[in-house]
Amino acid sequence: MQLRGAGGQSPTKATLARVGDVNSALAAVEALLESMGPRKRGLHRIEVVVSGAFACYFILPWSPLPRPADWLVSARARFVLDGLGAPESWRFSAEDGPWGRARLATATPEALCAGIARLCKAKALRLVRIEPAFTHALARQGARVDDHGSIAIVEVEENASRRAVAHVGFRDNRQWSGHVALPAFAPLEHVLRDAAFLCAAAPLQRTYVMAPAHMQAVMSSLPGALWLPSDAEGAP
Repeated sequence: MQLRGAGGQSPTKATLARVGDVNSALAAVEALLESMGPRKRGLHRIEVVVSGAFACYFILPWSPLPRPADWLVSARARFVLDGLGAPESWRFSAEDGPWGRARLATATPEALCAGIARLCKAKALRLVRIEPAFTHALARQGARVDDHGSIAIVEVEENASRRAVAHVGFRDNRQWSGHVALPAFAPLEHVLRDAAFLCAAAPLQRTYVMAPAHMQAVMSSLPGALWLPSDAEGAP
């Protein structure tokens, strides 16, 4: 889990005692906020980036839905149809996009989001957003991604046990066509092959890999891939 000052300050990270556990995550957030020391005068804004352990990603096929709220209703329905649980326990978001294109949707545990908001309020901090790492990294580096043709976008996350997970999204002519998360064992080329098979992806023309800077050597083993830092500063 990562906290970043919305003004662009370097991120502060926390290692969780139990990966994927909401209570453990909230304890880590509270410790991070306490580590900031006494609040100084002025506006203090925080954004929270959470790992894939606290996020579900799925593709919403195109539908002529005119309002953002309609896409959230569609996301909740898809969540139920996929057997992922009760939608009341999750907070949903769906990316904005041009008319006629599929959307990438995410779901984050409501208990986690509400708990973080409560902790920030207690510290008199303005919570700007809570965002899953894949969409956060893509928003940071999206301008460097060429969307023409069939592409893969890979975001690699490493947990405290040094195990990495690859979140792989596929686009075909600017349309989302699939997303899957797999253990990021070397060689990464095999991980991408398996992901493409599971998502029935078209033959790839380009691959983009977003990963922490210290993992660049491992990621560069994927032939022809363009490596991008996972955040704006390229910090691990």
